[in-house]
Amino acid sequence: MTTDSPFSCDTSVVVPPLTANGDVIFAKNSDRSVNESQPLRHFPRQTHAPGSRLQTQYIEIPQVETTWEAIGSAPYWLWGFEIGVNEWGVTIGNEAVHTREPSHEQALIGMDLVRLGLERAQTAGEAVQVIGSLLEEFGQGGSCEANFFRTYQNSFIIADATGAWILETAGHRWVATRVRERGAISNLLTIDTWDSASAGVREHAEAQGWWNAEGGFAAAYQDPDVDLTTRTCRLERAREIQGAYRPGVDVPEMMAILRDHDDGDLPTGAQPLPSICMHANPVFDGETAAGMVVSMRPDRPKLLATTIWTAFGSPCLSVFRPVYPYLVGLPDSVSVGDAQLDPASPWWVFERLQRLVARAPESAPWVREAFATLQNEFVAEAAAAELRASDYLAAGNETEAIATLRLLVDSTTERAIALAAELTVVLPNQSVYRPIPEMAAFWDERDAAVLASSIAS
Repeated sequence: MTTDSPFSCDTSVVVPPLTANGDVIFAKNSDRSVNESQPLRHFPRQTHAPGSRLQTQYIEIPQVETTWEAIGSAPYWLWGFEIGVNEWGVTIGNEAVHTREPSHEQALIGMDLVRLGLERAQTAGEAVQVIGSLLEEFGQGGSCEANFFRTYQNSFIIADATGAWILETAGHRWVATRVRERGAISNLLTIDTWDSASAGVREHAEAQGWWNAEGGFAAAYQDPDVDLTTRTCRLERAREIQGAYRPGVDVPEMMAILRDHDDGDLPTGAQPLPSICMHANPVFDGETAAGMVVSMRPDRPKLLATTIWTAFGSPCLSVFRPVYPYLVGLPDSVSVGDAQLDPASPWWVFERLQRLVARAPESAPWVREAFATLQNEFVAEAAAAELRASDYLAAGNETEAIATLRLLVDSTTERAIALAAELTVVLPNQSVYRPIPEMAAFWDERDAAVLASSIAS
């Protein structure tokens, strides 16, 4: 059994016929401990010598001959990704789950498996098998937190332009099911019957006395000692939103899931049940550190088949910016971020603004209005840039197509950071800025901790 924690992540996917234009659209919020920055990283395609070894977070495993280009959002101290996309449009996000199987010994962790799946698979189905095979051979375990011991096992949504899978694991064992129209996961096992699995899943559970005739994998392997309240409320909310979907779902609708607070908003004090867009409060020391929405489109040139929309921090107080996983690359600045408060880190620029808003929750609509205008501009500019890039590709000019997309990536990144920095300066002078003492004290404590860390280093 594993160490419980009430905060983790939420991941959703929608596939045809529900989506506009036949796209597959993926969305994930990565929820982590306060003060843990989560920069965006880019790794180009690489070729490795035969017999090479690879150091993951805790263990060394054999390397493969070719690792595919990938972009991922990663806690600063981890080798792997929380969310990521590769050059083939394969998209993976993981969730912490707590099972009856032990996971304290160092092995692979979920973030390792996300990156390994992206680096080694050309399709979602292949990624399921890559992750499953690695689990069977090496297992999973080890702490997934920088400053205290917290271990867990994992579920995943794995998607590409042709469809999506939900993969759930327990120790060395796993099951996977294809997504029909829509799917969501939120830190608890959900699969009863499956389309693919490791050998002996049922037999092992029967031998342990876990299996019963009325349940399946989830009922057998879920840790019975873990309180699922904070998980089921978010899963039910995601399913409620998805249940209202009608054909024509698009990227802005999936962004809205990641910005959702159910019927509430930012905490004004203790808030024991978190929302999909998660904010720390006096009884809940975790928050959304990054969000990502990915549109995967069949029958497009590889350069334009996948658009990643990525946001630093809680999406309701941020803006999604377009990036591309094949040949376009990223500005160096977005990869900056560690345990110290760093003004050169875009993640910390957004985090500083969000902490101001968290002290005075009534100011959130004012900040959101500013970001909403920029978000609409980015969506329109991405569509126009992709159309120009498509024309360049049709004319046989891949170089100009890549340059067009890179100009978009650089421009939107620069403008997003600039707006967050500007709002941080002007917000305290607005009439809507009225800090709540309890929230101000909570965040003063967290700020003191990160400043102490910065001074010590």
